[in-house]
Amino acid sequence: MIGRWRGPRAALTGLLLAAFALAGCGGRPVGVMQAAGSVPPGTSKVDLLVATTRAADDNPAVLFSGERGTGLTVNAVDVSIPPEANRKVGQVQWPTRLPADPLRDFVTVSVDPLEGEQLVETFLKSNAAARRVPVSPENWPGLEAAIDARGDVRTTPAMLGGMDGFYAAVLTRLPS
Repeated sequence: MIGRWRGPRAALTGLLLAAFALAGCGGRPVGVMQAAGSVPPGTSKVDLLVATTRAADDNPAVLFSGERGTGLTVNAVDVSIPPEANRKVGQVQWPTRLPADPLRDFVTVSVDPLEGEQLVETFLKSNAAARRVPVSPENWPGLEAAIDARGDVRTTPAMLGGMDGFYAAVLTRLPS
């Protein structure tokens, strides 16, 4: 009789062990991009420039969906990093639950969409090898008034006969 129950009991034990193992693979919680708003004492902050062609998600705590967007979206994202004593250096410590513990997990501090001049200025501040190249008025006949003191181009609908205005800056990378 003992041998008769051994097969089903072993199968049930194996099934329970597999269920417990898979429960540990639940992944990180949804919503880790929800901005916490401040960098707690004892942690450090990293400023990131995130660019993607993914569509925005309806949930700001998710930020981007898996679908393709219609253009490039750029965000300045600040992340709080836990102290080295509380993490494995070189690995992202994803939170296991929300709200995340900034002393143990990487935590999103802020997410700011960037456009136009703000995007260029943020990029230049975070990339020491990048420089602005002033646009020459000779290259923009009839739009000389659109070139600002930095050499960037900003048009308005009035300049273009009612069409949308635009902003452009020319950047270069310095040789390393």
